[in-house]
Amino acid sequence: MVQSRPTFSPRGIRIDLRFPYLNKELARAWDYLILASPKLRNSDGFRFDLVDITRQVLSNHAVSIHTQLTDAYNKNDLERFKKFASDFITLIDDLDELTGTREDFLLGRCIEDAKKHGTNEAEKALYERNARNLITTWGDKDNRLHEYSARQWNGLLRSFYKPRWEQFFADAENSLLKNEKFNQDAFVSRIRNWEWNWVNGRELFRTEASGDPVEVSLKMFRKYHHIIMAAEEPEKQPSTQLANIP
Repeated sequence: MVQSRPTFSPRGIRIDLRFPYLNKELARAWDYLILASPKLRNSDGFRFDLVDITRQVLSNHAVSIHTQLTDAYNKNDLERFKKFASDFITLIDDLDELTGTREDFLLGRCIEDAKKHGTNEAEKALYERNARNLITTWGDKDNRLHEYSARQWNGLLRSFYKPRWEQFFADAENSLLKNEKFNQDAFVSRIRNWEWNWVNGRELFRTEASGDPVEVSLKMFRKYHHIIMAAEEPEKQPSTQLANIP
């Protein structure tokens, strides 16, 4: 959801939002990883799994937030729309922080690895553009295969997905204020140019991980776990009490 080109309609999203499980079930697996973290926190394999599961749970939760903000928009409820739009952007920031704790999820490493193959500045610039292109537009700005190789990576979340959704929410809010129908075609036409400018950009991104994967995952657990469980399973209490979490 986060890495899809913004829209209110699921039919306009290239990424398959159907997954063969409820997010609450994955959140239960998240419980067990968090509980195991005091003993396993020094295992690199465990740290990767913890970040990856945390990332997936939060990514799935974005679908729920999107559903709620779409409902608010369709009901012309501006304040509720703004609330869920803000929640969505905050979640992207949290995903960016989380993925930044692992070198496996750094956009900067992908770009720098590509540039290493260049023998001069022109080649390095070309290989950087190719790397940026592959994970976003997958061709040129009008390519229908955009997001074909979408990634939830630190740097990409902050510099590409977040501002793209911010522009979408700003346009949607403006349409509510003017009591006008949101013009998706106009938005897509404009955002394609913005995406292509990003592909051709040269912004530098971190190539070293930052933060403790276990501590950041625990931070996200405390922030989101009860919300996810309450939203998807209101008749039951969360499967793990926070008092038992280290």
